[in-house]
This record gives sequence, C-alpha cells and structure tokens, in this order.
Amino acid sequence: MTQVIYERTSPYYSTPQTNNYVTYLDFWQGPYILPKSSDSLYQLSSSYNHRPDLLASQLYGTSMLWWIFMMRNPNIIKDPIYDFVTGITIYVPSKDSLTGYI
Repeated sequence: MTQVIYERTSPYYSTPQTNNYVTYLDFWQGPYILPKSSDSLYQLSSSYNHRPDLLASQLYGTSMLWWIFMMRNPNIIKDPIYDFVTGITIYVPSKDSLTGYI
C-alpha cells in the first residue's frame, strides 16, 4: 500500500498514516499554537455556544479554522464542540499571526 501525499496546506499533511494492510490516517495531531502578544481574550456569548465554526467565520472569514481555538487553548478546550460553551474565556489569535499555521 502506498501512502497518500497531502498538500502542505492540508490539516492531514502532518497526520501520521498507518500502513498495515490498508492505508488509513492516524489521529490528527494539530499544531500547538504559541501564545503571542497579539492574542486577545474573548468571552464566548450564547450565539457561539457549541459553534466554534461560527466564531471562526466571524473572526477569520472562514469556518474551516474552527480548530484554531482548540489548539490555542488546550487546557480549556479538550472537545472542540462540547467544551465551547457560553461564558468561557479563551485566547483568540489574531488573523495575521496564523500565517505559519494555515
């Protein structure tokens, strides 16, 4: 079996592949997003309860960057949906600081 080569911009690019009898992706291990002085604190309102995709769309212009919040706040958000609740305060990276991660 041959491994699939993903583009560098794909979140699967750095995900290990297992090749026993069938090639499949292992667990995704996203990048750890380092704290920066441009990060801001953001308290989630009820309109984003369980919806990181909506906040990503609002802040970054695309819902596909929902995982940024989990990677920047690993001590607060373990489950990207059910830990994303009204009232928690998270660090939100600025859009400009994400260029090395996306």
